[in-house]
Amino acid sequence: MILGEMRKKSGGLNFPKMSGVLMAFLGLCLLGNRAFSGEFPDQAIGFYSQGSLRHPTPLPDQGPGFLHLFLPRHRGYGSEGMIEILKKAALELALRFPRGERLQIADIAAPQGGEITMHASHQNGLDADLVYLRKNHHEQQPGEGEVLNEDFVLNGKLSPNFDTERNWEVLKLLVSSGRVNRFFMDPVLKITLCHYARQKGELASGEETLRRLQPYPGHANHFHMRLTCPAESPHCVGQKAMPEGSGCDSIRQSELDAVIDPEQASALED
Repeated sequence: MILGEMRKKSGGLNFPKMSGVLMAFLGLCLLGNRAFSGEFPDQAIGFYSQGSLRHPTPLPDQGPGFLHLFLPRHRGYGSEGMIEILKKAALELALRFPRGERLQIADIAAPQGGEITMHASHQNGLDADLVYLRKNHHEQQPGEGEVLNEDFVLNGKLSPNFDTERNWEVLKLLVSSGRVNRFFMDPVLKITLCHYARQKGELASGEETLRRLQPYPGHANHFHMRLTCPAESPHCVGQKAMPEGSGCDSIRQSELDAVIDPEQASALED
């Protein structure tokens, strides 16, 4: 309601051009003082691939630090906690990297959850697809095609447009919510982030983020975030947590050499 009224009064907000102070103020107005874990009672029903969504919480078309893609699909609905986590992580990312593009959010769930085309899951409001952050800061516009328009793994190699620093930061921000079960992402990108964390001396401090990175095919143009079941949704069926450990120790130098060119590997170490 607040965002809609502000749009009507302002003739449309241009969030990317806002100052950091104004962005923070708007974020507080939109999010209030609610914690990451806030949920409405009994929203998420069933399993991620066999479920539904009650009393859905909508994601606005845009907001401080984020942009919702593929609006005609009407798949911007989730649990209250999902929407809060996305908004807060996007705002914090924008404040840390004000020159970067907004966090681009694709499918979450349909208004009442359940099956949707192109996905086996995304049924109970606890799955969301997010576009990887780019070095060239390009934003895919909501009306720009019906599919994500850039892959960040090309012929088994890391794309030079993959912004490793900011992707690592947004993953850590999302995990700090305490609600992330796992992220599905391309295996090459898991290897890349393991290497980056090791070079930054964050292999231990970032272990809880790294262990949630599940290599999975079909995720070269986006990562898929899955949340745990909210305590307020007793009919939600969760998924087993990822194994302990970062999952990086088994990655051999030969695997790193196979997916990252030497110039890119040295750039990751800067």
